[in-house]
Amino acid sequence: MLKIKTELLIGLGLMVLVLGIAGFTLLIKLRTQNQISTSIISLTDLAKHSQPEDCWVALKGNVYNLSTFISKHPGGAKAIETNCGKDGTEVFETRYGKGPHQAAALLVIAALKVGTLQ
Repeated sequence: MLKIKTELLIGLGLMVLVLGIAGFTLLIKLRTQNQISTSIISLTDLAKHSQPEDCWVALKGNVYNLSTFISKHPGGAKAIETNCGKDGTEVFETRYGKGPHQAAALLVIAALKVGTLQ
């Protein structure tokens, strides 16, 4: 029984490593192709993108266009929709009292970065 649990943990660890490397590789590829903007975005400009179909959210100083991700969010669309056009860092860090997101969450949305919050 212990051997099976150990093998499962090793397998899960390898899976997380592979997914992390794949995400990082995609991020580097997109940056190289200049598909990720490095624009400086003000709070005023951020606020202009406050609808689910045009949803920008600031997280930890970066701004992401989450319009296409809303329907894919594991915690439900509402969690993102209520933060469209805003700095959602506090909500991202606390998940409404459920604790912070895992670091991998930022890897998932890395390709959606549109700039840096001013």
